[in-house]
Formats: sequence, structure tokens, C-alpha cells
Amino acid sequence: MWMRRGKWKMIYAFVDDVVELYDIENDLSEEHNVASERPELAEEMKAAAFRWLEETDAPRMIPNPDFNPAQELNYR
Repeated sequence: MWMRRGKWKMIYAFVDDVVELYDIENDLSEEHNVASERPELAEEMKAAAFRWLEETDAPRMIPNPDFNPAQELNYR
């Protein structure tokens, strides 16, 4: 899930429970995750995104209990 607020873009990875934060005004290619430098903003944006999910009753990702990220995927 992701959201933008001004020059900031927050990305939340449900599978890993990881928040990333980018200053897309100065880092358009999103190479420098600044979530550790701006933890309050990252968490505030994550909370706002979850509030939006609640308010809109938007579909949510459901974790697959059988998913193993270490397992090799053989798509053919």
C-alpha cells in the first residue's frame, strides 16, 4: 500500500510489515528510504493510510499462510 502527501511517498509492505518513506521531490527514483530519519512522519502516513482503508472499506490483502519467501518460484 502506498500514499503520497506533498513531496512524501510512503510505501507499506504488508508481507514484511515494513514502512518505506521517500522524498520524491529530491529522490524521484526512490533510492533513499528515509523512514529511519523521519520515523514520526512514516508512522503518521501509515496510520492515515490504514484509516483510509477503514473509512472506505477498501479491499485488503489477505496473507497466505502457506507463502514461503525462501521457496524458489518456478514459473514456466
